[in-house]
Parts: sequence; structure tokens; C-alpha cells
Amino acid sequence: MTSFKPTCSGRITRAVGTLALLSLLCEPSPADEYRVTIESSDLRLARVEAELFPTTDGELLLLRDAEDSGIEDGWARFIHDLEVRDADGEPVVVRSVEQGRYEVGDARGPLEIRYLMRLGHDRVDNLPGADELAWARPDAVLWSGRALFFEGAPAKDILVSFALPDGWRATTPWRVLVSGQQFRADDNDALLDSAFIAGEHFEALLGEGSDAAVRIALAGPEAIGQKDLIVDTVERYLDVFARLFGAPAEGRMLLVAADAGFWGGGVMGSTISMVLGGALDASTLPMLRFITVHEAFHLWNANFAYRDLEAQEGLYWMSEGTASYYTMRSQLGAGEIPVEAAFRQLADEVEKYLAASGELSMVAGGRTKLTNYDLIYSGGFLASMALDVAIRVRSEDRHSLDAVMRSLHSGPGRETDLDLASLGDLIESTTGVSVDDLIDCCVENPGQLPLVEMFGDLGLVLTIGTGSVGVDSDPDAGTDATARWTGWPLS
Repeated sequence: MTSFKPTCSGRITRAVGTLALLSLLCEPSPADEYRVTIESSDLRLARVEAELFPTTDGELLLLRDAEDSGIEDGWARFIHDLEVRDADGEPVVVRSVEQGRYEVGDARGPLEIRYLMRLGHDRVDNLPGADELAWARPDAVLWSGRALFFEGAPAKDILVSFALPDGWRATTPWRVLVSGQQFRADDNDALLDSAFIAGEHFEALLGEGSDAAVRIALAGPEAIGQKDLIVDTVERYLDVFARLFGAPAEGRMLLVAADAGFWGGGVMGSTISMVLGGALDASTLPMLRFITVHEAFHLWNANFAYRDLEAQEGLYWMSEGTASYYTMRSQLGAGEIPVEAAFRQLADEVEKYLAASGELSMVAGGRTKLTNYDLIYSGGFLASMALDVAIRVRSEDRHSLDAVMRSLHSGPGRETDLDLASLGDLIESTTGVSVDDLIDCCVENPGQLPLVEMFGDLGLVLTIGTGSVGVDSDPDAGTDATARWTGWPLS
């Protein structure tokens, strides 16, 4: 890589006069650059060359979210042959002060960094799942930015280039400079809190030319074989949720779906990653549709303005719960799932929630959400449903949770730092009713949701027996209750 010196536009591209004159024109501005090389002889090995400035503490970091991975030593477990040089090409002594944190002494940069990263994340036990870290197929690899790239001082307009095997290309959520080869990430967060796929995958682009373009990348015969279904589903539900939230998804997005040995999905900033656990048929297609719509919903509710990390963890039940709740609501309203399938899902969510609840609150469970999966996901689904039903009943069906979702995305919720207390305040200011009793009892504390009453308010009968849960229509329900169920298409 060619060394560079900082200018107000990032790099010196032509003579500007004396260095004294240049120092008057602007302050140094970090403009990081990364080059990723993957060779056909070893697709699991990424060679990274980077130019970046260390932090103000004189450190290079490879630890974003690593503690939450459950992987011993975090991302540093997979690094080899780290080499750092200063702007004059002289070697810099690097000291590992803890896993993922490296001191470079007085070297202030720009520094040239070279290292090898072994893709082994899908071969070890981890909490997020390989779909949110890194995986390899014979025809493609996926890397999350946090698991591959070093982080230094805050930077903008970060250049990322790829050298790949013949026939391969890269697809990312970043701005495209050279299709399949070179991109610009807006800043450190955009680089690290997202992912890219490199390979011989299928690619589609929705919303070309807009600020909210969505790229879809599919790898493996099962995923590619369903390309029309996946593209159509994403396109339709981007429109459905844009109407719900009153605004399109923010920024450039990447959705990756690939064949794997398990089913799942997750969101990494501006990247949705899904994995397909087997052949797609009448029994598994509904699962693919559900995961696709659930993850698409996260393009909105993953961007809520949380006060801090603790507040975000305390509201994981809401971010995951509303995604699943609105997925079922919208699919049911669109006629994509029959009522009987919705009843089965409701019964399944209740059964999982009852087995997981009782000792830990949803707020506390969010601090380790991946080890409290059913409490956060099934409990969050039912808590979101309970809030919606309570708002409808207490407002005499003038309001619903839909209005709260819109406020959280584009109204007062974007101006305040969201936490559990402000969520209750926002619901009351938006709908005119208080649900603080429900939040206090069954979300902030480990009390059980009023399930039977809630289902009754929807004109449904919930039956909880020994080892079984059932949901059915109540033939004696009043018209108001029945309308809340049959009127589930988005209001």
C-alpha cells in the first residue's frame, strides 16, 4: 500500500505548496483504508492491509462486541502474523494489553497494518451464530466487519477494496465505487456494524439510485432457487413497513441469504443475514418467509434512539417482540398465512413463554438475551401483543401499537433517548392511555402476562393444559373483541 499524509480531504493528490501553508488550510483528518485479499487456494483466509490512525490512547482495537460472542479470546483468536509500520515504513512494536486491544506506543499514524484472519467463527461455539459473525461456503464467504477489521481513531469515508478469486465479487451495504471491488463506508460504525459477502452469489438491487437502496445477495442452490420469492417478499414488506412507520428504511441495506446447516437470521447494523437450514418445501417455506419479514422489520426498529446500551438491552424484548408480532400481523392480514397457522404460532409462543418465565424479568433477561431466548423472543412477542391489545381496549379502539411504532421511528421517540420509563411515557402521550401497570408487572418485573384476558379481548380462547396449549376462536365473543382479531391488518 502507498503511504499517505492527512489533508483536509483525506490524502494528498497533488502538490499544494509548502507544508506550512497546508497546516494553515486544515487539520489532519483520518481517512482509513482497507484492502481485503481472498485467494482460491484458501477461501477461509483473509489477508487484510490497512492504513489507519490509532486511537487517542495509542491503541488499535479488534474487540467490538467480541465479549458478547462467547468465543474465548474473541476475534483475536483468529488473527495471525500482525505487522505494523509507521508512515516512514519503519516497524512499530505492538503490545497486546488484552485480547483485542493492542498498544502501539508513541506511533500516531497513519499506520500501515497487515495481518491474516482465519475464518473459523462457524466452527466454534458462539452466541450470535455464524450468520452474524462469519461463514464459508465453497462458492462464497461472509464476514462481519467487527470480526475482520481493526478499529482505530474515528474516521469517515473509509475506502474498502477487494482482491478476490476469478469470478468472485463483493457485495456490501456501502457506497459502490467499482462494482464488486471497491466501496466507501461512511464511518467506523458503518464499517464494523455490518457485513459483506464475497463470492459467486446471485445479486439483486431494489431502489437503485435512492438513499435507501437494498441489495440482496443469495448463495447456495436452495437460496438462489427461491430468488423470486425472496426478492418479492422483501420488496413488498419494505413497502408495508414503510407505511406503518411513515418513512422508508434509512440508509443503504444488504440482505444476505445462504444455504447452511441450520435456520436463523440476524441484523448487523445495515446488514440482514439469514441462513437456510435445508431444502425448501411446503413445510419450510413459511419459515423462510417469516424470517425474511422479521429481519426486514429490524431495518426500522433496530434504529430506535436508545438512551444507552443498558437501555437497549432492557428493551430487547420490544425490538425482537415487535418484529415477530408485526410479522405475523402483516402476513395474516395479507392472507399469506391461514388463521389456523396463526393459532399454532400463538400457542407455540405461549408455551415457550410459560416455560421461560417466572424467575427473570424481560428487562433483566435482555442483558444476556441469547441465553434467555424464549423469554426475550416469545415473551417479547406476547408483551408486544399485550401492549397492542391494552391500548386498543383502553382507548376504545381509537389507538393501537401502530401509532407508538410511528412515534418511535420518526416522532418524539427520535428526539428523546428511549428507555423503559420513556417508553411508557411515549405510549401515554401518543395514545392517551397508560399501560404502566402492564410494563411494571410483566416486563420490568417477572410477573406473568394476563394471557387469558388478553386472548379474550381478541375474541379468542386460550386453553392451557398439562403439556399443551391451544388457541381457537370464541364463538361467544362480542363484535368489538372479534374485530380486534379480524382487523389485524396494519391500521
